[in-house]
Amino acid sequence: MKRLNYAFTFVVAVVAMGIFSLAPSALQAQYCTGPINGFDDEWITNVSFADVDNSTAFGVSTANQINGTATVTPGENVDFTVEVTTDSDFGFDEAIVIYFDFDNDFTFETSLDLGIVEDVTTAGAIFDASTAPGGSNTVTMPSTPGTYRMRVVMDFSGPVPGPCDADNTSGFKDSEDYEIVVQSGGGGSTCDDGIQNGDETGVDCGGSCPPCDDVATCDDGIQNGDETGVDCGGSCPPCEEVCEGEEFTVNINFDNFASETSWEITNINGTQAASNAYDFTNSGESTSEEYCLDVGCYEFTIFDSFGDGICCGFGFGDYSLEGPGGEVASGGNFGASETTFFCTDPGPDCVPPTATATAVPYCANGVFMVQVTVSDLGSANTLTIGNNGGIPALQNVFFPRTYFVGPFDIDERVDIYVYDSENSACITILENLMGDCASLVEAPTSSSNEAFGDVNVFPNPTTGVVNVNLTALTGESAHIRVMNTVGQLIEQRQVNGIESATERFDLSGQQSGMYFIHVQVEGGDTYVKRVVLGDLRP
Repeated sequence: MKRLNYAFTFVVAVVAMGIFSLAPSALQAQYCTGPINGFDDEWITNVSFADVDNSTAFGVSTANQINGTATVTPGENVDFTVEVTTDSDFGFDEAIVIYFDFDNDFTFETSLDLGIVEDVTTAGAIFDASTAPGGSNTVTMPSTPGTYRMRVVMDFSGPVPGPCDADNTSGFKDSEDYEIVVQSGGGGSTCDDGIQNGDETGVDCGGSCPPCDDVATCDDGIQNGDETGVDCGGSCPPCEEVCEGEEFTVNINFDNFASETSWEITNINGTQAASNAYDFTNSGESTSEEYCLDVGCYEFTIFDSFGDGICCGFGFGDYSLEGPGGEVASGGNFGASETTFFCTDPGPDCVPPTATATAVPYCANGVFMVQVTVSDLGSANTLTIGNNGGIPALQNVFFPRTYFVGPFDIDERVDIYVYDSENSACITILENLMGDCASLVEAPTSSSNEAFGDVNVFPNPTTGVVNVNLTALTGESAHIRVMNTVGQLIEQRQVNGIESATERFDLSGQQSGMYFIHVQVEGGDTYVKRVVLGDLRP
């Protein structure tokens, strides 16, 4: 059964379910927050692997806490089985992916896709080798003893966007965390294979092997002693840090009040990548600081808490941001803050997406939408459409088509970013879009019965077919667009010299939910109508 997948998170629902009452361990807190169920109508109800067989009652959230601990041996092949249950008699399509952190860096770099099961009902459904796209539900455990983390993630319809709650803006999701303890079975140490395995405490030494030589040799091509890397660190020369992205340098000549100055670099999703603030002792001094940034696009923002910049009322300060290609940003007389958008080199494999954008104003409401037409994804498998106006991005854009972003304030200037979801530096930027109401007839606002002027739709709700009444527009020409709630264009139609009283649209192939019908009269008004397809669930 298909249904509307809302693209926002219900924080109130999360609080009501008591998620924040959990007290995760310090280790758990270092992982990203797992997906949290926002609708209480589909849940992970059983997870089985190794010596764990954990059942969770329907409607009970156990996200972001350890639900069970399994004990396995190094290199053991372990089968995983997950049960999902919903509250629907007709069924919802559900997807399961299991993520693993096998190098204990607090990110989940390994995954097992158990696939999608359609029409999961109150009877539940089992995800195992029979549902996995690769035909296997088996994962090989690490060869090194230790404690590792795994996360089971459920998502409505699929694909599963990722292991973190921030990856998935849908509320139809759930997750459970588990620990895997890898313990040597007695035969894991080989003592002569050049690898630290079994119960070895070093490479081919310690545990059941000969004792390790605790002296760092610094020239044997092996990490030993107190080395923090191979032949470096500890009592050896320091290890060289290699920047796998690009190095940028922040240069600041401070004015007389350095304590007012701070800056930050955030990535295209708003996550802080670097920052610094200063105190009064830096006044009149200079600083030059190097930072390594991953491939992608960023915003550099410099702040002055007093609001007078760093030049020229109380000293003659200035700043610059320099990258491999030269100067990226510079200034001094900027008031309270100044922001510069920049990107690293996207790499040789990047082919930027091809897209155009048009502002569509709704003047009576004081807002405008941006119509983004993607004609080619370039080298990307999926795209993200974002902006500098604070509206949530459209993610997982798979197909060339028309999308809508917004709404924005009518007098706001907006830049649209269309970029590879896996490489934000592979980007197309559509700049300086804004709504222009000066030459337009304002669109009417909605009334309590959802009728807009002389244009209305019926039946509403509908099971598939919806009719748009155009009787009052006879002889006019109009462009009609049908969009879903995340701005995707479902269908559009140009009607010239309107003769028929109605235009018929068939939505039977779409997911149940709310849709918007826009009727833009050539040289005249714009009308908007909401229509519900099927039973719209709260």
